[in-house]
Amino acid sequence: MEKLKRFVLVVGDLPIDQVKREDLERYRDSLVSNGVSATTVQKYLDTLNALFRWAKRERRLILINPAEDVRAPRDTRTSDKKGRRPFNAQELKSILEKAQTTWSKPGRDVDLLMMLRVLIYTGARPLEIAQLRPCDVENGVISINDHDGKLIKNEASIRDVPI
Repeated sequence: MEKLKRFVLVVGDLPIDQVKREDLERYRDSLVSNGVSATTVQKYLDTLNALFRWAKRERRLILINPAEDVRAPRDTRTSDKKGRRPFNAQELKSILEKAQTTWSKPGRDVDLLMMLRVLIYTGARPLEIAQLRPCDVENGVISINDHDGKLIKNEASIRDVPI
């Protein structure tokens, strides 16, 4: 809801059929000039795009989606400037030790501990690991695939990961 309120503050409380691409670009530029990260700007634009897409397809309130091709600027910051960095060896060891202490007690879900271990040792994405089935692990290899309706990030995500 905050996303829509910010949009209305920037462009005004317009009827949905009067919102133009230029309004969305002005909104985007306003977010960027106020220091909102490119990733967050894109999330805000994606929300508006979904709203306009719904208004067009489901309700036939508009003929064109003004948000369809409006994109946030490319995020050119380096990983360390984005606040992301890989865990170092000591941090990983500490995480595993805490998880072992917490999740290996009787009555706890030891599957979480196993999932954490697979995440750390393979570098696979959490969704990829959470969707694994026994048939996806064979001869010391995890098969990350889109079989049986599993979700993957993109086609390049289909791969075999040695254990």
